[in-house]
Parts: sequence; structure tokens; C-alpha cells
Amino acid sequence: MVAAALFRSRPASDPPLVLLASAHRHHAVPVSPPVCRHEFVLSLIHIAYYKYVKLAKKSMGRRLVKARLPTIPIGLERLVTDYLEPALTSQLDGLWVKSLLTQDEILLFLHPFKGPLRALFDDYAARVTDRRFPPDAFGMREFSAIVRDRDLLGPTASPDGKYRGAGVSMKNVRRIFSACQQDCAGAIYNDMEDTYRSIHQQQMLFAEFIESIIRLSLYKF
Repeated sequence: MVAAALFRSRPASDPPLVLLASAHRHHAVPVSPPVCRHEFVLSLIHIAYYKYVKLAKKSMGRRLVKARLPTIPIGLERLVTDYLEPALTSQLDGLWVKSLLTQDEILLFLHPFKGPLRALFDDYAARVTDRRFPPDAFGMREFSAIVRDRDLLGPTASPDGKYRGAGVSMKNVRRIFSACQQDCAGAIYNDMEDTYRSIHQQQMLFAEFIESIIRLSLYKF
């Protein structure tokens, strides 16, 4: 009902740029300052309405009486699923995630979990059978085993039901493992022999494991 009220006084001829600008508190200014969080949400609602409701109404024409017009909530859900989620997923492989490990809030949050995570890491590192691996590292097989053994592939929920996580595919797990390789751009790493470089890329150190936890949480939540 709130979403419907937003458009009740909106002229039907408004172009999409006007719809976007109308969500901004300074929409009369040609070049608007950065939008706030709630203004961004309003912009998404306007876009969903224009793309999935208004344009659909135009394309249906006389068939509108018999057709079932999408609602604004359904349009917003499709906008998130078709456009926002793929865009966000592609960003999760970027270097910006590494910068989270330099933020005080993240480090303070992770500090109480460092001991249990270290114990978990050492447990699976001890299962490595490849003699080329150092004792403080494991590979994709062990990382995948952690994800499977902790039931992190499928949808998850907190005991109180407050947080619900999406399912994660093995393709996502492989992308997380690859994205956590830390020193692939270093000059020393570039001078490594191809054989050793290949082995190094197959290893996950404890610092990279911590990063993988962050990336996994971003994928799920």
C-alpha cells in the first residue's frame, strides 16, 4: 500500500529519468548530489514500477483487461533478481573485499573467533595428502570439505530465524577460493617458476581462509 501511494499522484507520462529524480530530495537541481540510502530504495521502486508495470501496461494495450498485470512488489523482486543480484555477485570476486580485513570494526568482530577458526583450519590442513603443500595450508579439496561439512551449500538460517542465507553452489566455492589468493600481483610471485606458481595458487593459508569466510558470508547474506 505504501508503494502504491508513492505513485498515486505521479503523472502517467513521466519518463524514467524523471522517476529517478523524483525520489531525490533535490530533484529540481539538474545535477543532484549523492543519494541517501532511502532515496536509493525509492529509486529502485520507481524503476521497478516503470519497467515491469507501466511498460507492461503499454505493451498489453487492449489485452490488459484479460491479462494479469505485475504488481510493484513483484516488479521490485524481479529487478533485484534479474539485475542487482548478478551485479553484486560479480563484485564479490573483487579486491575490495580484501580491504575489509584492514577495517577496525571487522578485525574487532573477528578477534573472538580467531581461535576456533584456527583450530578448524589446522584440522583440515592436517588432512592434506599432497606432500608439496606446507603444513600450514590446504587446497580446494579441504576448503570444499569445510563448506560441505558445515552445511553451508544450501540455504541456512540462524536459530532464532532472524538471518537467512541463500544457497551457495560449488562454482561459488571455487570462485571464493581463487579470489582469496593474496599475492598473485606481487613482483616476487611473478618471478616464480611456473610449476611452483601453479602449486602456490592451489594453496590456502590461514589469512586467506579468514578472507574466504568474509566472502562466503557476502555470498550467502
